[in-house]
Amino acid sequence: MRCWPLVLLLPAVLWPPPARAIKRRKDTFLDFGSPACFAGMIQGAVYDLPENTIRLPSFQAMAPVSHICTYTLDVPTRSWTIGMPGVIDRLEWFAIDYHADFWVEEPGKYTFSIDSDDGSNLYIDGRLIVYNDGVHQTENAIGTVKLAVGMHHLEVAYFQGPKYEVALVLNVTRPNGKLKLFDIRDYRMPAQAPPTAMDDEQRPILRRAESAHDPLAARLFEQAALEALKANPPPRAFDFSVSAFRFRPGPGNTQYSIALEVPGAGIKVTPGAGQVHRLHIVLLALVRDAAGRVVEKFSQDFPFAIPESRLPAFQAGSFSYTRTVVLAPGRYTVEAAVADREAGQASVRKVEFENPAPYGLALSDLLLVKKLEDVSGRTDAADPLEYRGKRALPELSGAVRASAHPFVYFLVYPDAAVDAKPRLEVSLALEGVEVARQTADLPPPDESGAIPMSLATVPAPGNYRIRIAVEQGGQRAERVLDYSLTAQ
Repeated sequence: MRCWPLVLLLPAVLWPPPARAIKRRKDTFLDFGSPACFAGMIQGAVYDLPENTIRLPSFQAMAPVSHICTYTLDVPTRSWTIGMPGVIDRLEWFAIDYHADFWVEEPGKYTFSIDSDDGSNLYIDGRLIVYNDGVHQTENAIGTVKLAVGMHHLEVAYFQGPKYEVALVLNVTRPNGKLKLFDIRDYRMPAQAPPTAMDDEQRPILRRAESAHDPLAARLFEQAALEALKANPPPRAFDFSVSAFRFRPGPGNTQYSIALEVPGAGIKVTPGAGQVHRLHIVLLALVRDAAGRVVEKFSQDFPFAIPESRLPAFQAGSFSYTRTVVLAPGRYTVEAAVADREAGQASVRKVEFENPAPYGLALSDLLLVKKLEDVSGRTDAADPLEYRGKRALPELSGAVRASAHPFVYFLVYPDAAVDAKPRLEVSLALEGVEVARQTADLPPPDESGAIPMSLATVPAPGNYRIRIAVEQGGQRAERVLDYSLTAQ
């Protein structure tokens, strides 16, 4: 068995402290929270909350009591008796769910900063970027996201609990820029927008639905998947897999990659014009903590247009999707639904896992990787599955053809407080019998503190178990992966 490290340098995610001197626009003609709504504004839905609410609710099952619009979220800390602008007859126990589409002209890393009293969360394209939930005085929280040129979707969920004070301010730092108030008018689509760095050219059979940029349409496309999650018993019209892979530990939190894989054979294909077939998949996943609260949510609407010549390969393969999340220690459940829009059917899967508190030497989960997807120009340094313009696509079923030459991918996180060098031990068993064992010193970690590794698989059919152990200064971390290689 061969073993070698992947030598790569993944830039660390930076979290710069925000500056406090913020310039305001002078051309505002509508106050924050105006009931007058125009295209291109940030639109907020106002909801009543039960007393003693301590966290943001799930808005999907709630009915708004009013709507307000604004160009900025700019309410510095003020007395609760003054109230939140635009929110009528409510001084406490209410929530506002803001949505807006915004155009990014300059690609790169954007740092968003939220000051709020009480809780707030910021989502970009369905991904949680800033977490500031809970009942508290005005607190600042920040997060960084890499954005490509093109249209993106913003959601700010906010709630006001009991009395005393209210506050909600959203600031942003552009790539190589200074912190300033986020104003939706600064992010309007140009009259003649250039082509975006979406998947259209690199993956011509995949088209993201335009509804992904429309808040109302986005909720409509999610509806079938949401109904499937609520159904009892949960529907299982076709097969798909969901997994949560543990990666980079952090100060109190751990990075996970939530992966969904949908076999092409179970999805309805509708013949179209010009020997092009269509199918339509909607993915939705909710990550709940031990108390049942949704701490992460992501969804995507994927229509496919597949030429006749590529249809057999698609039906023989599968569609994979991953999303990186960061979770505090505790027990979690991933509730995932896949809706087949052409067939009018859906399937639901759930997976539970325990996220222990990170400490010392650590080892990620082991992934069986069947291929690499090209993400050149759209890379995300925070994604543990990305490597030099490629993203590893894990095989969730644990079975792949030997001729595909899959490999095992994982990351080692040495304890920076220990001087001893970490040492790797690999054991491979075939049909329950150990056939190879190897030990080796590991290279130094990259600038992010990780050592990415890959191990080639033995190119012969059979049932395998690989055991990876890392030792450093008396500490030991170990992971096991069972997988199968098939002849066909």
